[in-house]
Amino acid sequence: MITAAFFFAYAKAFGTLAWAWWDNTVYSHGFLVPLISAYLVYAGKNSLKGITASPSYLSGLGVFLSGIAMLIAGEAAGVMVVQELSIVVTLAGAIALVFGMNLLRLMWLPVAYLLFMLRFWELITAHLHYPFQNLSASLGAKILSLVGIPAYRNGIFIELPNITLEVAEVCSGVNYLISVLAIGIPLACLTLKSMPKRLLLVFGGLIIAGLANALRVALIGVLARYNVSEALHGPGHVLQAMFVAVIGFIALFIGAWALSSWEKKGAKRDAEKDDARAPLDAGAPLPRLLILPSIITVSMLILAGAQVNLHQPSPRPLERGLQTLPYAIGQWSGFDDTARPTEAEGIGADAELSRTYRNGPYAVNVYVAYLASQTQGKEIVNYKTASLERGSRPVTLGITGNDAVEARLKVSPEKTGLKTVLYWYDLNGRAVSQRHFAKAYTAYDAIFNDRTNGAVIIITTDDVDARVETFAASLIPELRRILR
Repeated sequence: MITAAFFFAYAKAFGTLAWAWWDNTVYSHGFLVPLISAYLVYAGKNSLKGITASPSYLSGLGVFLSGIAMLIAGEAAGVMVVQELSIVVTLAGAIALVFGMNLLRLMWLPVAYLLFMLRFWELITAHLHYPFQNLSASLGAKILSLVGIPAYRNGIFIELPNITLEVAEVCSGVNYLISVLAIGIPLACLTLKSMPKRLLLVFGGLIIAGLANALRVALIGVLARYNVSEALHGPGHVLQAMFVAVIGFIALFIGAWALSSWEKKGAKRDAEKDDARAPLDAGAPLPRLLILPSIITVSMLILAGAQVNLHQPSPRPLERGLQTLPYAIGQWSGFDDTARPTEAEGIGADAELSRTYRNGPYAVNVYVAYLASQTQGKEIVNYKTASLERGSRPVTLGITGNDAVEARLKVSPEKTGLKTVLYWYDLNGRAVSQRHFAKAYTAYDAIFNDRTNGAVIIITTDDVDARVETFAASLIPELRRILR
């Protein structure tokens, strides 16, 4: 019953994860993770013998409710990584709530191992790509030189006599190291008893996999130098970045075989100790002690599942269209155009406005995208609008008191000169400049106000002085009358 309720609550999250595992080779190991986790539980069944269930209402319920809150908030704000992380938190809390902290301590590895099926690892590996690109380019160039091929390395580029190779971000091999780690940890735990040997196996596999990327780059250089294959990544594209994971897996299994053969003592003694424990009767009826926490767990999961799967916040279309924005704002006069910032693509706006305002020789473009309701994949904060925040700084527009609006401003180089971008989000009448706050307010409105409407306002200009901020300050009162 608990299992069914759990899958009901996380039906959307598991569906999204399964599609990511199928569609992206970086996460294809995700299909194996739940199976490996279940096998880790089975392999450690002897350690569970004789464990007495003791529900933990304090810590267990706290962790469980935290996971449920993460699920609901993540769904409301459209942040899949929060929903996915809540799977592990909710599961850990449910185990502790129903069976007690002692059982959770024994099952920490199978539960924590489920983190490998999630997609938050990109947040961790994002800063590792460039160092690994440099390392692969450096070692790859040295290998090419050793085999007699002239190779000059310039950063992440390797210049050969007939071609220049780039070790791009997707070719750094970093993402596939997570796959190696996901296989290495259970393999070490199942085949080795010594912790130093387990660490040696896991880190050895990671090091060999990391160095394999340099070998991959060198092999691509050899093929390119002698025109062995029309495809840059070799015949059948066998030299794509997944080559790193394959080499890592081979190293892990060979290492596990070699290290396990060195372990001689202790297995028989541990088996005798396990046999001496009283077996746990799996067919015994559910103790009365577990009925109440089980009811709490199932009820909360069903309620959370109903909120996530069956309820949708009410859409809030604008009472006044965006086109009612005045064409004359202060000394600026406007005309409609079709310009749309690249950062706004993929928002899926229900209503949008693009208008250019001029004041003598100066011009600004105003783009407004409004969503009556936000859902996953249709939101004002996505991976494209995230680029707005990079390199920007907060600015307070020229409004005083409680009407002050904090926006973000950045000046970036363009082919035709400098480009100034000023932007902010409007969430149910709140002006927000940071994307994380925008997500938080969206979740708050979804849960407490049954609405997720919002807008993003992007003002662009080639003018780099304070005139754009002055214009924005005059624009805000007009927008508020429309977006409220």
